[in-house]
Amino acid sequence: MRVLLVEDDEMIGHSLREALGAQGWSVDWVKDGLLAQSALADGAYACASRKEEFGLAIVEALAAGLPVVAPLSGGPPTYVEQGRTGFLVDTGDRAALARGVAGALDLARRPGRAEYAAETIASRYDISGMARVMASIYRRVGDGSRDSIAS
Repeated sequence: MRVLLVEDDEMIGHSLREALGAQGWSVDWVKDGLLAQSALADGAYACASRKEEFGLAIVEALAAGLPVVAPLSGGPPTYVEQGRTGFLVDTGDRAALARGVAGALDLARRPGRAEYAAETIASRYDISGMARVMASIYRRVGDGSRDSIAS
């Protein structure tokens, strides 16, 4: 199977290319994410950031039906289902990142997985649901009930 690696950092790019190649993957490396978008239809998305507060690109990849590899810290653990929609890894550990990518590529072959990921994200982050949550927060702020905002 072919891997399209999108990574601007030369050191990370070379390390991942070498680690995935050692596992038998054919790796093409590009630095421009926009260039790669159309080539990812049957692949996986990997975020090599140390931490993502939310990770909008990760959520967008899940919504597109791609399995993901994401950092263990920050927001991704709240929406990435380990082994089902992707893999949470210590992105500072290049070997763990490579194992996560290999696992995500294997996961990409599972029937029904893409639909499940897309439906899960759509149900959690659809515009109507998000608007209801935001309206509720604004109402509480307007009422001056600061304690209820955190709940």
